[in-house]
Amino acid sequence: MRSLRLLVLVAVLGILAVPAASALDIEGEPNVLADAVVGQPYSHQFIGEEGCPPSYDFHLAAGSAPFPPGLVLDRKTGELRGVPTAPGDYHFFVELTDGEPGPLACNSTPSQADFHIRVLPQLVVTTPALGPVRAGAAFSTTLSASGGGSLSWSVGAGSLPPGLSLTPQGVLAGTAAAPGSYTFTARVQDPGPKRVGTREFTFVVAAPLALSAPAAGASEVGVPFKATVGTSGGAQPIAWSVAQGSLPAGVTLDAATGALSGTPTAAGSFSATLAATDAVGYSASTTVAVSVAPRLAVATRRLATAKLGARYRVKLAKRGGVGAVRWQLVRGPLPAGIRLDARTGTLAGVARAVGTRRVTIAARDALGVVARRTLVLRVAR
Repeated sequence: MRSLRLLVLVAVLGILAVPAASALDIEGEPNVLADAVVGQPYSHQFIGEEGCPPSYDFHLAAGSAPFPPGLVLDRKTGELRGVPTAPGDYHFFVELTDGEPGPLACNSTPSQADFHIRVLPQLVVTTPALGPVRAGAAFSTTLSASGGGSLSWSVGAGSLPPGLSLTPQGVLAGTAAAPGSYTFTARVQDPGPKRVGTREFTFVVAAPLALSAPAAGASEVGVPFKATVGTSGGAQPIAWSVAQGSLPAGVTLDAATGALSGTPTAAGSFSATLAATDAVGYSASTTVAVSVAPRLAVATRRLATAKLGARYRVKLAKRGGVGAVRWQLVRGPLPAGIRLDARTGTLAGVARAVGTRRVTIAARDALGVVARRTLVLRVAR
């Protein structure tokens, strides 16, 4: 009988030792979470109550709508985090459990809570490039941004051109006072103040356009030619044209850059008036003069016969070319005693042997053009 009582007591104590199920709960039920913004890191910490905290398991409840795209829930810590990728209003249920089923487990009754989060779109400044504008001219435009909301504008960095100001409503207006290139950052913010959008602008206030003719220098038929008109003031883009006169055949004007380039095909002196008009209506002109020399050639076709033992002197002639010419013997030896002066192109000396020599003479001008001529030099008694 005593043994029976002891067994009953042990059984009762065993039952009392089994943990009783506790009431799990998620703090903040029901809860509207703080707003998130597309493209910006977000975090919210869910907190559980009661039950067995070491074995908490936070997860999306079965049948619930999903979390906002880009956000994930850490099942052990209860942190909802990530970078949202799509705006919208999202409703979902989070469930909290605290153990596996079993007679000795802390298997509390699961708790669910309904949550709502609003993911706001990014603020994006959509205003296109500003300006340019003439110095002293009035200017006005209203900056714009996508993303909605009650927006406030300001200058975040840099500085506006003197004479212009930006209102909180996004109106950029005034009279541009000083020529120059001004870089500033426009900043737009909603009252949150979680959402902020920025964009850097470069605003050109243009002085009158002025041109300076290039120092074109001499050119030569068949030699590539390049020259660029100098500019000051004005605002890009600048449109160029030939207003009067003409350029050498083979040379053209780039209407977008004002560069002259090409390979002249005819000799002569040419003059052209180039006109330019910029983005704000300034215009200017300048005259370009180009002199094209004929192609370098060795003009000498025959050499006088040299006499054995007599002094010989013949100056080679050239035609066309630019600048001083250097002469060179490129093939065949000259008769013994005869030399070529590279600077003057003179063949001179005293021939020491009778015979006939066939030689090739080359001339090189200041533009690097080379002309050759094969000549016969005979030495007679």
